[in-house]
Amino acid sequence: MMIRFFGQPQFTATDHTIKGYELFLRESVDHKWVFPDDFKAFTAYETANLLVQTIRPMPKTVTSVAFNLDPDQFVDPAYQTYLPKVQELIAPVRLFVELTEHPCAPKIANAKLVEAAEGFKANHLYVVLDDVGTGNNTPPFAELLDNNLAEYKFAMQNFRESHDPHEITKKLAYWHKMLMMSISGL
Repeated sequence: MMIRFFGQPQFTATDHTIKGYELFLRESVDHKWVFPDDFKAFTAYETANLLVQTIRPMPKTVTSVAFNLDPDQFVDPAYQTYLPKVQELIAPVRLFVELTEHPCAPKIANAKLVEAAEGFKANHLYVVLDDVGTGNNTPPFAELLDNNLAEYKFAMQNFRESHDPHEITKKLAYWHKMLMMSISGL
C-alpha cells in the first residue's frame, strides 16, 4: 500500500504569495491516486513520517503546512505523541492540524475532542476547525473548542448549491467575528 500527500497552496491575503500548503493524503489504487476508504488504515507513525518527508524539501518561503485529521484520529494518543516530534523536525515551518467534520462510528464525545485540542495546543501545534458552519462543525461545537483553536476554516465549496451571495456573506461575517479565519474552495 502506497500513500502520498498532495498539496494545495495557501495564499496570503495581502500580496497573494504562497505562504504554505494544505496536504491531502491519497492512496495508490490501480495506478491512480484516490481518496482513501479508511484513514485508520494508516498509523500515526506512518502519517508523521510521511509529513516530515513531504515538508522538509519544501522551499524556505513556506511558513505553514496544514493537514486533516478525522475526529477518531484527532483523539488518537499516538498523534499526540508523533505530531509534536514532526513540528520539531520541520521547524520553522508551523504545523496546523485541521479537525474535519467527517462523522465517525462510534461518535467521538465532545469532551474527548476538547481534551485532544488542549493537548495539541500544549504541544505548540496549531488547531484549525475545518469546514465551519456545515456538518458537525457548528457554532455550539466551535465554542467548546474556541480556546484551543488557531483559526476557523470556512469552506466556500460547501455553499455552492445555495447561489445566494447574501447567505454566504452573512455566514462569513459570523465566523469572522468568532476568530481568525481562512477560506477555502474559492
